[in-house]
Amino acid sequence: MKTPPLILHVGIILVLVLPAFLFLASCFTSSAHSPQSSSPQSNSISLPTELRVRGSGWWPTKGQPSRADYTGPDACTECHELKSETAQSTAMLHAATRTSESKNLREHDHLSFQTGPYTYQLLTTKEKSTLTISNATSSLSVDLLWALGSGHMGQTFLYQQNATFFESHVSFYNAPQALDITPGQPRTIPATLTDAAGRAIPPNEARLCFGCHTTASATENHFDSSPAYPGVTCEACHGPGAQHVAAATAKTEKRGSGLIFNPAKPRRLRRFLRCLPPHLARRHLRPPDRSRPL
Repeated sequence: MKTPPLILHVGIILVLVLPAFLFLASCFTSSAHSPQSSSPQSNSISLPTELRVRGSGWWPTKGQPSRADYTGPDACTECHELKSETAQSTAMLHAATRTSESKNLREHDHLSFQTGPYTYQLLTTKEKSTLTISNATSSLSVDLLWALGSGHMGQTFLYQQNATFFESHVSFYNAPQALDITPGQPRTIPATLTDAAGRAIPPNEARLCFGCHTTASATENHFDSSPAYPGVTCEACHGPGAQHVAAATAKTEKRGSGLIFNPAKPRRLRRFLRCLPPHLARRHLRPPDRSRPL
């Protein structure tokens, strides 16, 4: 059976023309998204995150606005009640909690764990959560301040000593409902009680941890976790809302005023998501492989 001449000719044209078209399209796409094609001051939505952070204006993780620029999630609820209710069920909003508000710790007020000569006891009361590590000769206790993670997979705890944050050596895992070694920390036997308690977090790393798990922990380029809002609240993604709330209350805000960031368009959303680290993926706190020797 012979192929009709028209179909044959169309097929030949497609074979010859399509590769050239795809090549040109890729060139234009690369050019449009090239960092060299835009300056940090540009308002183009196509700017990559590394230029957004260096440029003017608000962008997630920059930490430039003042604390007074933030209103907190309760202010958003007054006008966006439905969206605020929906947010309550998201992992983002519960990415960090103070230990006094941790559901996992409230429901498991006495947790224990053993590794080598070290025994761990995590006791939670209405006032605080205390982690005590002991061996045959001595013990060490630390008050846990923050629980990082929504609790769907588990939670890792932070405590502070002499202005330095520490990541606890043990974390709570939801599947077994028990403590085990924190992801990323060695499963070898710690050399000292201090090592068994946790890992000192460098200042820059601590700022990044709180920058992703809380809101407004860095303001005016200064890191301070004390006044931070737990979790990834509305303002973590949409920017400080004080001016937006004031204008909306006075009914003077115009559409597109820029007082609040709205990543509604798909292209803008893709660019915005680049500022979020892979650390937020659900696989971050996967249960440990118990088949591996300690």
